[in-house]
Amino acid sequence: MASRPPDPVLIGLVSGFIGGCKIERTERPRCALSFGMLEGDVVAVIRQRGGDGMRSMLLISIGLLAGCTSGNDVGVILGPAGANTFDDLVAQVDHRNPDAFTYEWDVDGQVLESLTGPTVSASDTRKGEIWTVTVRKGNVVSSASLEIGNAAPSGEVAIEPPRPTAQDTVVAKGSTNDPDGDPAFVTYVWSKYNPETGSFEASRFTSTSLPPTATVRGETWRVIVTPDDGDDKGPSGYLEFKINNGLPDVFKLELNQTVATTNDLLVVDAEATDSDGDDIRLEYQWVVNGVDVPGKSSRTFDGAAVDGFNSGDEVLVKVRGNDGEAGPWRLSPTVKVVNGPPTAPVAAIAPVAPYE
Repeated sequence: MASRPPDPVLIGLVSGFIGGCKIERTERPRCALSFGMLEGDVVAVIRQRGGDGMRSMLLISIGLLAGCTSGNDVGVILGPAGANTFDDLVAQVDHRNPDAFTYEWDVDGQVLESLTGPTVSASDTRKGEIWTVTVRKGNVVSSASLEIGNAAPSGEVAIEPPRPTAQDTVVAKGSTNDPDGDPAFVTYVWSKYNPETGSFEASRFTSTSLPPTATVRGETWRVIVTPDDGDDKGPSGYLEFKINNGLPDVFKLELNQTVATTNDLLVVDAEATDSDGDDIRLEYQWVVNGVDVPGKSSRTFDGAAVDGFNSGDEVLVKVRGNDGEAGPWRLSPTVKVVNGPPTAPVAAIAPVAPYE
């Protein structure tokens, strides 16, 4: 037998006989369904006898009672509130036995027969759609609707160059992803770290670029991007970066010969510059036939040496500047080694002054 209501409930019924007892209409009929009861539930009907104060209770099975309607008898809540395309839809029936109900879903008035449970996956929804769920049990019908709202975009940011110096214009490249397919844009805020306060402080720069006049070597900066699709702003993303040392760069690199023989001495003339004005040390590496030659790291390379070069070799030199950090290698033109003229033989007579 189904659970009874916690307190006796007086229910007006159409006059008649039930179980041999005559039941009179005692007051304005009230629908049993308004107490959370459904067709087929068992309830108690209380009758007040004449003046003796005696009461009798009769258990009956509810049929369709006079004066009852079913539209709002059982509540259903469709959520979450403010749902968007990231949210699963969930229907909650306000009844002690929600599993007894069937679920019917429609979107923009079109019934979706494949959906028969209390939930709808977020992947099935689109912005602007009107979703309605209808729950049924017997004569009880209730429904609820909601509109799929806007989903905020997300954003990412990268910078160019990836290793900026105080001589570079730093350019932020923001990108957005909007789950609804809406066009979105990003706003920018550049902030500099203040070591005295231990926090980042917003600068006056709010465009896509940070000029070199605003930065000093060693500073730490942050660029913050906020995506916006016109309806909502998404969560802000950011990228932190350091203003790096400007690496020295070789701007002059010349060899004393374009063609060499095995007896020649190759000499390189190189100069470098440093954007930060640091002192520069030049570093050299000679290369023969594409392979670095161990120990050959000075301005000169003697072909006549034991570890020199041979006819048919191709020789070049790599040079870079170093201000505490090494700059990029720069390569000289390649020198082709050819045969040189033979050296004249040297004759010696011994002893120098032979006896006559």
